[in-house]
Amino acid sequence: MNKEMQLNNLLKRGLLLKHKNFLLCITFVFFFFAFDFVIGEVLSYYDHFDTPNMNSLMWDDFYKSEPNSIDVIFLGSSHARFAFDTETFDNNLNIKSFNLSSSEQTPLVGYYALKEVLKNQKPKLLVYEAYWRVFGIDDNTTTAYFVYDYIKGFDTRSQLLASIYDNRNFSSFLAEALSRTYKYRDSFFPTIKNVLTGRIIKPSSPSKHIKYADFTYHQNGYFQSDEVVNNEKLFENNPFEKAGLYFKWNETQIEYFKKTIKLCNDNNIKVLVITAPLPKPSMDYIKDYKKYSSKIMNIAKKFGLEYIDYNSMNIKEGNFKNEFFFDSNHLNKNGSEFLDNLLIPVIKKYLN
Repeated sequence: MNKEMQLNNLLKRGLLLKHKNFLLCITFVFFFFAFDFVIGEVLSYYDHFDTPNMNSLMWDDFYKSEPNSIDVIFLGSSHARFAFDTETFDNNLNIKSFNLSSSEQTPLVGYYALKEVLKNQKPKLLVYEAYWRVFGIDDNTTTAYFVYDYIKGFDTRSQLLASIYDNRNFSSFLAEALSRTYKYRDSFFPTIKNVLTGRIIKPSSPSKHIKYADFTYHQNGYFQSDEVVNNEKLFENNPFEKAGLYFKWNETQIEYFKKTIKLCNDNNIKVLVITAPLPKPSMDYIKDYKKYSSKIMNIAKKFGLEYIDYNSMNIKEGNFKNEFFFDSNHLNKNGSEFLDNLLIPVIKKYLN
């Protein structure tokens, strides 16, 4: 009997010890994440202290939009970001459009951006800017930051996170997703410097028409540059000199391009596929461009979609002059205006 009681006591002590250790572990995790959140928020506040984060501005604008108020969505790389002036389309077509393009936005990342859009919006048209180089990206982690960090939907964030688990730099991406302190670690010393010099409160800034070094963020996702590209960027230090040398189509990106089209079909959204133009000196370096363009065209055709390749048009007609660009691959204000005036009647046709 005594042995049985001793055994029961030992079992109870063991259970209590396990419960105690479990509670200690839970308490540690709670305080760790609470501490991480507080420190991370402070570092985040001082990150981009003088000028607001451009991606944050874009997504903040998007979430301020009234539900079901957006008629046209633009998706794509930074080429689209500088190409499609939402105000031009809105004023000429009496609509509301939004440009959710981001730097090197891959089809995978764009797909989850669109999924977030469809939670509160029912656009009639998606204008998809298909830049061939992003179809060769096999690691989405860098471009995913520009969407993952700013979307509010937990389910969308989780799905995006799960979709890139096998990417090369996923471990670093996950660490930054879990720890805000780690994510904003580069802001540690600037934060200390700002505090010590009395720069505690951020200077107030407007939510639109915000100037950066080479361009201005206007509103609804459109970025504009008044700069004109110089000969050095076009002929001496053009990054497209080696473009395409190691290019290989990534099947995951192709599948997500198709998934994006199917997602639009399921939600009765029309799709127009476009490739924004590059300056001709940059195009001269891309020897296999016809193959790249044909690949995108064939995918679009399989879904019965119209594909407008302004690079192919520019090779033949030369309408997009060098002075329409602010660097080796992005349109400036005049170039955007020229392109958008060509697109207005096309988009009008889709909205009728």
